[in-house]
Amino acid sequence: MITIRATFSDEGVPTGFYPSDIWPTDFPAHAVIITEQQWTELLGNPGTRKFINGKVVEFAPSVDLVAYASNKRWEKETGGIEIDGAIIDTSVESQNRINGAYNYALENPAKNVSFKAASGWVQLSAEEMIAIGRAVGDHVQGMFALERAIAAEIASGTITTVEQIDAAFA
Repeated sequence: MITIRATFSDEGVPTGFYPSDIWPTDFPAHAVIITEQQWTELLGNPGTRKFINGKVVEFAPSVDLVAYASNKRWEKETGGIEIDGAIIDTSVESQNRINGAYNYALENPAKNVSFKAASGWVQLSAEEMIAIGRAVGDHVQGMFALERAIAAEIASGTITTVEQIDAAFA
């Protein structure tokens, strides 16, 4: 949240807005602290430049925390996992191929599965392929469950920064 200090005339008309870090040291008695939302209601989009009391004041636009969390989930979901020392690609394309091989292994438990991994060809037992499919499925579902929990915490006001989202996905 951006904190802004504002001065108002005796009639309640805004006369000056200052980000906290440039507030004059001779703090006027009629100054108040307003939120970014109040700034927006008074003067419009906080992502635009404003000339206030002869100074240019610029505010960065607010971050859409829900969209940020969704993007973070996507990065983590598709970033791969490690299983018994092997790195497994979890891109959407790889998830689809693993799902196909997983279903094949379920239907054909006595057969081996040939699979082309990022490192080259591998021969897996049906049991090994099923374990990989479940691990990838658990990983993907875990990322969606985490994003859902984070979205709920954003809605409740518990999570308010991208740093908190980053920490939740760490």
